[in-house]
Amino acid sequence: MLNGSSFSVTTEFAARAHADKRATFIGQETGGGYGGNSSGLFAITQLPNSKIDLGIGLFGFHMADLPKDLTPEQGIVPDYLIEPTVEDVLNGRDPAMAYTLNLIRHQQTKAALS
Repeated sequence: MLNGSSFSVTTEFAARAHADKRATFIGQETGGGYGGNSSGLFAITQLPNSKIDLGIGLFGFHMADLPKDLTPEQGIVPDYLIEPTVEDVLNGRDPAMAYTLNLIRHQQTKAALS
């Protein structure tokens, strides 16, 4: 399962697995880019007025052998796009997990009937 909180090495792994068709993804588009991102070591600086720490990526990841129909700056769009509603979030429901479990049950039933 993926969502907008999937960044860095999570997106790097998911991009390779997705491009090689070795996984089925369910959820929302990743926050990290399909074609590359900043990862690895970070230089940390503190903004002078807000005192917020800012991490600046020092390494770049650029994926080889991207699918031809891909927009490299885009995140990984899941095979099954599941968008939670405000009500889902407020009530602690995870529609992507529910969809995943239902999909697994369906596949198990289908396999048992074969």
